[in-house]
Amino acid sequence: MLLRWLVIVTVIAIVLVGPALVLLYRLDTMGELEELTDADTRTAKASDDNL
Repeated sequence: MLLRWLVIVTVIAIVLVGPALVLLYRLDTMGELEELTDADTRTAKASDDNL
């Protein structure tokens, strides 16, 4: 019974997350995503330091 629930939850997670990962992969390989700049990495580091 526990194995059945584990399989069901795993399938649901794959169905929900899979298409988004495929889209992200395709956009990245086709060069449609913008590269991070130094300003982006500084902003991310500054927000991490505030935590």
